[in-house]
Amino acid sequence: MRNLLQKEEVDDLIEKYYPRIISAIKDGFSDYLDIVRLRSEKGEMTDYSARTIASIIHDNIRMRISQQFLDDPEVITKDFNGIFGLLIVGKLLIRFKKFNEDFSTSNIPTQQTKNYDNQESIEGFPEVPTFLYCGYVHNGTWSSIKNIYLICREGEVNRWIKDLSSADIEQSTIAFEFVEPKEETPLVRAKVITRKTGTIN
Repeated sequence: MRNLLQKEEVDDLIEKYYPRIISAIKDGFSDYLDIVRLRSEKGEMTDYSARTIASIIHDNIRMRISQQFLDDPEVITKDFNGIFGLLIVGKLLIRFKKFNEDFSTSNIPTQQTKNYDNQESIEGFPEVPTFLYCGYVHNGTWSSIKNIYLICREGEVNRWIKDLSSADIEQSTIAFEFVEPKEETPLVRAKVITRKTGTIN
């Protein structure tokens, strides 16, 4: 198990990058909406599956992240053993995902994914202190983003959750839907049906 960085330590390291990360996710989602809008204007409507929509948005986010950090010497964007990630200052590796309402993800639980969630060494991945997920929760109809989160997992538990809508980010503007806050607990089970809240700031 890695010596995981705390949320406050992560903030100190990458808070200046939050505007670009949020912008990339927001724009990647908007890119998908542009596709739907264009086809609608042509009178062509495609009933995309949820998996297809998530894949389109992920590929767009990947492109946007790569553009945002193209010339930053402290950041590497590349595929790590087939998984796209953002390596920041050699200390944090971020994967980009769609989150469900309970903060779980819908990816196939491969051994590589399990190792990532367990913060274990993975062939082809850098030996950085902390593996993170960053992603969005959509509004249920794929027409807007409800919120964007940065999450540190430790096995099936979310060690901490960073609510990026509450970050003090002047450079980034994104309209988040208001979500009624629920009672907070120190940890969040990541793969359960009933949602439990974690530490969110």
